[in-house]
Amino acid sequence: MIAGLFLFATGALAKVSFPPIPSDLSTPVQQRLSLDGPNSVTIGWNTYAKQAKPCVQYGSSKDNLDKQACSDISLTYPTSRTWANAVTLDNLSPATKYYYKIVSQNSVIDQFLSPRAAGDKTPFAINAIIDLGVYGEDGFTINMDQTKRDVIPNVQPSLNHTTIGRLATTADDYEFIIHPGDLAYADDWFLKPKNLLHGEEAYQAILETFYNQLAPISGRKPYMVSPGNHEAACEEIPILNNLCPEGQKNFTDFMYRFGQVMPLAFPSTSSDDAARVSANKAKQLATPPFWFSFEYGMAHVVMIDTETDFPDAPDAPGGSANLN
Repeated sequence: MIAGLFLFATGALAKVSFPPIPSDLSTPVQQRLSLDGPNSVTIGWNTYAKQAKPCVQYGSSKDNLDKQACSDISLTYPTSRTWANAVTLDNLSPATKYYYKIVSQNSVIDQFLSPRAAGDKTPFAINAIIDLGVYGEDGFTINMDQTKRDVIPNVQPSLNHTTIGRLATTADDYEFIIHPGDLAYADDWFLKPKNLLHGEEAYQAILETFYNQLAPISGRKPYMVSPGNHEAACEEIPILNNLCPEGQKNFTDFMYRFGQVMPLAFPSTSSDDAARVSANKAKQLATPPFWFSFEYGMAHVVMIDTETDFPDAPDAPGGSANLN
C-alpha cells in the first residue's frame, strides 16, 4: 500500500510543509560549523540558488571583520531545493573567539570558538547527542500548552522544551557537539497521513525544516557528525528503498551536506616518528563524513561509520592499517 502511494506521489501536487523560500536567494540557511584542522574551521550553509563564489567575512571583533575567505563549493543533487556551500577559514589562533558573516545581503554576524590546540590541557566539555529528529507537525513534538513556554533567543519558541532548546540554553557550557548518526528522521515521512501522497516532497521538507531548526546551534558550535541508518535513504523500511528517487538514496543528502565540511585527520604534533607516520596514514584512509578523526585539546576523536562498508574493510581490533 505504502509503495503504491509513494509511486503516485512523484506526480502529485505537493501539499507538504516546506519552509518558505526567501526572496533573496543568497540568504544563508541551515548553517553548520566543523573543526576542519588544528587551525581551521569550515562554515557550511545552504542557499536556494547556486552561489558562484561563496564567501565568509570574519575577524576577532564583530565590528571589524577584516578577513575574507571564499570557495567555489556550491553543490546540489536531484530532488533538493537548495545548494550546499562551504568555505574554510584557515590560520586561526587556537581557542579564540571569532566573529563571522556569510556574504549575503540577508545574513547576520555570528561567532565561534576556534579549535583548542592538540595537547592543550585546559578542561572543556562537549555535548554528545544521537537520534535527533525534526520537531513540529512532521516530527515528534509533544502536545502541550504553548503559552507556558519561555522564549529562548535565536531559537524558535516552539523548540524551547526540546533537545535543540536545551542545547541553546546550555550553549555556554560546552565547546562542540558530536552527533554520530540519525538526524532529522526524514525517512519516517510516511508516519504522517498527510504525507502519504507526497513522499518525495515530504522527505525534502523534513530535511529543510530540521536543519533550519538546528542552525542556531550548529551555526555557532562545531557540529561533528557521522551517519546512522536514518541518513541512508528515503524509506526506513529497507524493502522499499528501491522506490526512492535519485537524490534520496545512498546517503546522498548527508554526503552533500557534510562531505565538504567534515575533516580528514589532523597532522600529528608528536615527536615520535611512528606517530607521525600513523597520523599521515589515517589522513589517507579517511573518508569524511563517514570515517574521519580530529584532535581537540587532550582528546583524539575518531568517527567510525557502521552503516556502510568498503572493499577489504578491516574487521579486527586495531584494523588492518595497524594504527593502534
